[in-house]
Amino acid sequence: MPPPPNPNPVVTSRGVRSRELQRLGSSFFCGFVDVPFGATIDLREDGCTLTGPTPVRYFAEVDVVNPDGEALLYDWVLYVTVQGNSGPEEIVLTQVPDSTQPVFDLRNNGNTAPATTPCRVAVTVKAPDPTRIKSLPSVWSGNCTYYALRVA
Repeated sequence: MPPPPNPNPVVTSRGVRSRELQRLGSSFFCGFVDVPFGATIDLREDGCTLTGPTPVRYFAEVDVVNPDGEALLYDWVLYVTVQGNSGPEEIVLTQVPDSTQPVFDLRNNGNTAPATTPCRVAVTVKAPDPTRIKSLPSVWSGNCTYYALRVA
């Protein structure tokens, strides 16, 4: 009999996390806090840092079982829902195709016109064998506050 099909990669967890200052005894450190589904996140906020450049506060992440150590690629997309001519429509706020990282910084690319709308993060995990590609239409969903426009 032929060997069973390779089920990997398998996504074992997913979500959005926040880089926040946390207390450890009498000192502080920058840690990660899970953001619940349905929460409102502000993409204009910076994350914590004790040294180096200031990171964005929110990031999406997936944990993937990949026992063969295959070179996986991740297509990340952050969608926001806006009011279109014929009702609500989803548009891409930011995306990173063919990333080698299971982490996606949720960046705010605008600089004017603040808005808070429903949003979601999606990812496609791509294995070398196209029959084993895994798509997650919702790594996380909630509301995002962001700058909707960019003025040069």
